[in-house]
Amino acid sequence: MKPGQPRMGLKEQNGTHLVIKEGCTISSPPDSDWPAIRLSVGSTINATGGIVTGSNGVQGGDAIQLNNGQSSTETAGYGEFYDGVKIVGGNATDGTGGDALVVHGFGTDAFIYGGQFIGGSGAKADGSSIKVYNSATVHIHGGSFQGDMLVDENGMIALHGCFSMKNNTFVTGIFADDTELSINIITGVNGIIYFALVPEQECDTAPSVAPTSYPTLSPQPTAIQSSDGNGMLTFYALFNLIMTLTYLL
Repeated sequence: MKPGQPRMGLKEQNGTHLVIKEGCTISSPPDSDWPAIRLSVGSTINATGGIVTGSNGVQGGDAIQLNNGQSSTETAGYGEFYDGVKIVGGNATDGTGGDALVVHGFGTDAFIYGGQFIGGSGAKADGSSIKVYNSATVHIHGGSFQGDMLVDENGMIALHGCFSMKNNTFVTGIFADDTELSINIITGVNGIIYFALVPEQECDTAPSVAPTSYPTLSPQPTAIQSSDGNGMLTFYALFNLIMTLTYLL
């Protein structure tokens, strides 16, 4: 896509590879039922710049939906987002603001290395910066986020860096590029929050499980939170210990 005049709502695109670069502007018309971009059935997106905005209206529209669209991982979507891109959910005058990025469906993956993700403002509630559900995964390595994140229905949000959680929802920490994060992450049924190890980053948010004679670079335990309505926490300490020792050896 070449930079230029705004494009109005890229609807269902199947098997498409969409590239968004600096100077691109994509938005939905007011009160549209469609997001600004909806990708499905084996489609991919690579966003290194530009602005994507959901519909403003009575209900706020989503900016980007990255879907599977089928019941097989062979048709999963894939996305990468970098510094320079700005994704904004639509504002709502009498409802809920739109979500910035929605990732949905078996095997669908999004990797966020930077950019701005802003949920739309709403009269009843604001939209999410990131929404993940139905067995999709979002890996976050950096970026800025305004608006709660939501993970539901076996979806997973993986935060790569040094992070900790308070009250089962409020996450604070820092990515490997020194970008800080403070945000609420709401978990629905079997939603997963994963704090991923970054070997080159030294964390002081928790003690290491390695022997004191080893110069460790990552905290432990690294946690996956899976919520089934009871706020259950599951720890994968052995996996992360192996990852740490593998790096050191």
